[in-house]
Amino acid sequence: MKSLDHITHIMFDVGGTLANDEPSYADGYAAMMTGLGYPATGADYRQASDAAKGDVEEAPREIDAFKVWREGYNRAIIRRLGVPEAKVEEVRAAMMKRFRYYSNAYAYPESRFVLRSLRWAGYDVAIISNIQPVLPDLLLDLDLMRYASFAIASDTFGAEKPDRSIFDEAIRLANVDPKNVIYVGDGIHPDVMGSSQVGMTPVLIDRGGRVTDEQLAEYGGFRVGNLVELLDRLGVDPWNEEWLHDPSRIR
Repeated sequence: MKSLDHITHIMFDVGGTLANDEPSYADGYAAMMTGLGYPATGADYRQASDAAKGDVEEAPREIDAFKVWREGYNRAIIRRLGVPEAKVEEVRAAMMKRFRYYSNAYAYPESRFVLRSLRWAGYDVAIISNIQPVLPDLLLDLDLMRYASFAIASDTFGAEKPDRSIFDEAIRLANVDPKNVIYVGDGIHPDVMGSSQVGMTPVLIDRGGRVTDEQLAEYGGFRVGNLVELLDRLGVDPWNEEWLHDPSRIR
């Protein structure tokens, strides 16, 4: 087993890693569209969002230009869901007002425990997410930001994972050699491939047991079934935290 003694920083994805949403983003989006008079399902949204990528030019990296691109991409999704051109802007504005992704989100049971344990053990923690501009509210609502030195959201940065620039920015902010960083995410393409290309050690959170270690071998990473397993791989014993043995905390 590869030694992780050199690791000083642990960075995390959010959706599917530290938190999830119920109903899903796709189902929530579809429900909102249906409520506005344009019936859709989660499957319709996923198909439309994939197809819409071919309707707009490649996303730019400059922040303001990226925000303009995101609006154009959202309009393309709405068109793909059957909204006539004359109504596209009206529907987009209505969706922006109504849809609050983070209100449907919940943290996985072990997330706060693991983040707190990593900080107690001396690791620096940060977050890199492709979640849209609601990331600050999401992290505050779920009480995750208290454990992170910083968080980077794709929409405010101007690039999405797996673009290496968003990982490079995290390295710059942390002022760390990427070889000393683990990045934890639930996607092989955005998270494992994206982080490995800058020299981080990728860890795939694979709660469904759908990926083998061999599939990750080319990226130099490994997988865990839940976040607590990451503590085991790092040799962190959270039950040795001093506050757990402080009788003054028990009333």
